[in-house]
Amino acid sequence: MIVVYAMSLIVPAMAFSGCDTRREIFEDQSIWVRVRLNWTPADIVPEGTSIYFYPHEQGRQPVVLLTNDMLDSIRLPKGNYSVLAFNETVNGHDHISFRGTDKYDTFEAYASTPVTFSGRYAKSSGAPAVAVPDILAAAHLDRFDVTREMVLQDMRPTVELTPRRLLSKLFVTIHIKGLDNCSKSGHVASIGGMAESVYLATETVGSVPVTHYFTLNNRTFYPGSETDGTMSATFETFGLADMPLTMQPANVRNMLSLYFRLRDGSDFPVIEQDVGDFIVREEGTMQMRLILTVGNTGNPAVVLPDVPDISEDSGFTADVDDWGEQEEVPVPLE
Repeated sequence: MIVVYAMSLIVPAMAFSGCDTRREIFEDQSIWVRVRLNWTPADIVPEGTSIYFYPHEQGRQPVVLLTNDMLDSIRLPKGNYSVLAFNETVNGHDHISFRGTDKYDTFEAYASTPVTFSGRYAKSSGAPAVAVPDILAAAHLDRFDVTREMVLQDMRPTVELTPRRLLSKLFVTIHIKGLDNCSKSGHVASIGGMAESVYLATETVGSVPVTHYFTLNNRTFYPGSETDGTMSATFETFGLADMPLTMQPANVRNMLSLYFRLRDGSDFPVIEQDVGDFIVREEGTMQMRLILTVGNTGNPAVVLPDVPDISEDSGFTADVDDWGEQEEVPVPLE
């Protein structure tokens, strides 16, 4: 059983007389602890925050504070605690679920919404396909003590928490010769070997690989060119799966699959390439950035044939039979 306090809702303010307070504290060996949150580095304003206090003493259950405020309080018994905080609640994120919540070091967020494609768009990677996860920011504190002296002196200590984003932002750019032969829309891609999850207490990703589908929705011609340029996309991910290459079958590494629709309405053969060696990590101001650039101006990754433009509205017209019957999930557009 997990004890939950919704303090911002049921205890907006409490005033005790000195004698009554000290008598109560002496009897239950607990005190009020303030929790202060700073969401500025994460650049989000959450609708709520979940804060878990995990007692180090065996047999004691976590105490949870659910709050809508940046400063709130919770009553904690004497003891040693580890603390986790994250935006919203365990049921408040799109395409993210949580497991292992009974322990501090096993508390894990994972991409939980499966995506099924068939026909031309069936994944080539052996890893399951999942929807791109929602924004997740969290903070952790390995140890916070409520001591006997704090209880006897009726102290009001403050826990300061500064959550940071746990998802990486992946930037994908594909250099293409014959970009003018693409239709105006309908270009899909998938990448395998991405992390399914992240552990909140250590900010480390899990070892289970998954595949993300996304749209190449940004077409840019090189300066001075009307034929060649790039297709790009940006989306959130837990990062690269933390799985040693020696343990990874070839079909679950960072296999990039590209599905182009030409302006004459035809489908270009699927292009597949392991791009693990091309992904560069950069520490951003708010979150980790993953930069994937395939090809360059002098050596394009994709060469498309010249085809007639039979329709100005040529676009993504895949038959509905090509798509699985799984719940429809929007592909990230950014």
